[in-house]
Amino acid sequence: AIFASLVMTSLIFWLPALAPCRPVGSLAFTRLPDAPMLGGPHCDARAMREGGNISDHTAGLEGEAIGIGKYASVLSSLLLHPLDHGVRILFHTVGRLPVYEMLACGALLFTVSCGAYGLAVPSGMFVPAIAVGACFGRVAGELVAQMMGPDVPVDVQGMALVGAAAFLAGVTRVTLSAAVIVVETTSNIALAPPIALAALVAKHVGDLFGPGLYDAHLALQRVAFLHDSLPENMRHLRAADVASSPVVCVAEVSSARDLLQVLTSCTHNGFPVTYTQEGDSRRKLSGLITRLQLLVLLKNKHFLPERQAPGAEQGPVGRDSDEVDQSDDEAICNALNKHQASDSVMMDADGFLHSRGDRQVPPAPDAVTRSNSTNSTNPGLDQPQLSFNQAGRSTSFAPHALLPYRAFASRLRRELTVADLKLAESDMNRQVDLGPYMNAAAMAVHPSARLSRVHLLFRSLGLRHLTVTNSENTVLGMITRRDITDITMSLQTMGN
Repeated sequence: AIFASLVMTSLIFWLPALAPCRPVGSLAFTRLPDAPMLGGPHCDARAMREGGNISDHTAGLEGEAIGIGKYASVLSSLLLHPLDHGVRILFHTVGRLPVYEMLACGALLFTVSCGAYGLAVPSGMFVPAIAVGACFGRVAGELVAQMMGPDVPVDVQGMALVGAAAFLAGVTRVTLSAAVIVVETTSNIALAPPIALAALVAKHVGDLFGPGLYDAHLALQRVAFLHDSLPENMRHLRAADVASSPVVCVAEVSSARDLLQVLTSCTHNGFPVTYTQEGDSRRKLSGLITRLQLLVLLKNKHFLPERQAPGAEQGPVGRDSDEVDQSDDEAICNALNKHQASDSVMMDADGFLHSRGDRQVPPAPDAVTRSNSTNSTNPGLDQPQLSFNQAGRSTSFAPHALLPYRAFASRLRRELTVADLKLAESDMNRQVDLGPYMNAAAMAVHPSARLSRVHLLFRSLGLRHLTVTNSENTVLGMITRRDITDITMSLQTMGN
């Protein structure tokens, strides 16, 4: 980037040396007070050789003096001025400007803009595009004026405006914005119809050759950007046609070893959280959790408390409610009471856990615990009232302190990687309950859903992941924005 910047700066500075130096008094156009003509280093050197100090050769307009040399160069004025001054010269200067100098300026600015656009340097495209279009538009106006002769008036300044709007619309593929920007630079509403027509024609002509500059850059960087609507040749597609499968899923209660294996085996950003019913190996959708959430949970070693009865081995993580004894219920109640009395986390009437700063962390679905049975083993417990899930899901033993919202929202957390996890071998078999942290209301669609509807869901709801499930809530596939953009590009390539 530094080398390219040096080369481009050298070209802009030394190219005006190829243009002739004209005496200021013999210029065939009217100079603008707010955009004086410059001579460049070669013209200044010539003036100094002829008359000593260049400050002795200044000319003035009525009411104010402008610091210009004895000689001036149009190419130097266009390149050595800031671009907005050069555009003002092209838009407002009355008279004849040399054609080949404007051609050289437009060609150089076009080359430099193309070279600098993809570099890590601060540069834009709007003003350079307007400047290049103004150069070529003014050249066209000057050529038409030469062909028509001095007796036929030609608005060369207006043609510079039309050229700027057309070039900007052709590069960025914006029509209304390009027309409004160019019209407001001159406040000449009379030129609005030709400027709008030129922008419209330039946009459609550019579409015949390929996408616009920004769309091409998005495709080059593989940015999953969804347009307003799908192409017509994709209207017949369904969700199953673009869904990726098999899907990498995680259980509601998973071991640290399983989660670590999932994170290291793929680069996915979202994972469906699933559960299985007794005697059925099909994974049912329970929610959605992101890669960042899994990394934060493992980084903080947010494991379920180990429970082991005296003289007995530790039981499985998920158990039926009829296996939960009186001591289990008392442990759950004590944990709930302790959790609600904490000064750092509070539960409101809506069931949300609030940490300090009024930030919210949603609690586990169905209060705190879920079970395969709908009947509690101890219906006499009133404070707090426990509700049990009827979906037949395996769940954790008891509630435990939840991580606050700031643990996930911290900027440093977003830079977490698997290499940052420092898990001992004794931590690998510890269980992690994903229920309190997953999105239990994640969107899902049927495989037969139209792709246009899927596209609308991504656009209107800002989704990043969309799970595909059948009528029995079994996970069949996953759709991301990239899946839609990839198939759109592949079909467009096949069509071309």
